[in-house]
Amino acid sequence: MLKVHFLGLYQKHDCLWNHKLETYKNKDARENALQNIVKEMEMNDFTTTEIKNKIKTFKLRGVLLA
Repeated sequence: MLKVHFLGLYQKHDCLWNHKLETYKNKDARENALQNIVKEMEMNDFTTTEIKNKIKTFKLRGVLLA
């Protein structure tokens, strides 16, 4: 359930995955999206670094397209 929630939030913030958008190249926009995911996950110890690691892991496993 938690993984599904995370993946839904990731998909919602298309600047993290849609390379066709200008915001994909904008570090501030991407960082804001990661911080929003942290807030929306409502987990006290969940950080943007952990989100980045989760995204990498999901990409390596083929859950997310690179």
